[in-house]
Amino acid sequence: MGDAGGAAEIGHAEEALCLAAVERLFERAGLGEVSTHEQLAKQGAAEAVAGGALAASLVYGEILTPLHLFRTLRLGPGDVFCDLGSGRGQVVLAAAMLGDVPDDRSELSGPPRCSVGVELLRPRHDAAAAALEVAPQEVQDRCDFRCEDALAADLREATKVYVCNAAFPRHLNDAFSRALAPAKAPNLKAVATCAALPEESLPVACLELAEVASIAATW
Repeated sequence: MGDAGGAAEIGHAEEALCLAAVERLFERAGLGEVSTHEQLAKQGAAEAVAGGALAASLVYGEILTPLHLFRTLRLGPGDVFCDLGSGRGQVVLAAAMLGDVPDDRSELSGPPRCSVGVELLRPRHDAAAAALEVAPQEVQDRCDFRCEDALAADLREATKVYVCNAAFPRHLNDAFSRALAPAKAPNLKAVATCAALPEESLPVACLELAEVASIAATW
């Protein structure tokens, strides 16, 4: 029990350092965490729904344990990491900054070759772009933020993908499964989602459930 408790404490400390490093970028960009969350939960949503977007797909939330996510994906320097529905880019930036935060477990060998965020709503994308603009040059070189429909994103180079689909209805999860099929994502090795993809859609994407992990989030 003592060893498990100690490992958990180390894990929490590492996650806190990781999130703090990302939050400093938003602070430098003039975007405070509280106001950013309040604004981004609403900004652009009405316009997106009016344009045909599904309201449930626009629910705003962030994971609080990105390092655990990266370990689960076995993210490494040879990967192209894509966050589909990346919000203000917290996870994308955290991936690009790997190596700047101590990893006492030595399970993360460094940042991915490229860290990509795809976000539909312009205010969320703009917040990510603003944070990236004040990031160190090596982080900027590894990041790419795109304001577009994640279902239409170019995933030909993607090797590891994260989808924050906690509030997605079944048919939207099914659409994401099809978007991750080998014809569209030929180099894909692993996908992490907040909610399980429909079992019947997994064969279409040549996916199978390999692991269930617990990741803390804001919603």
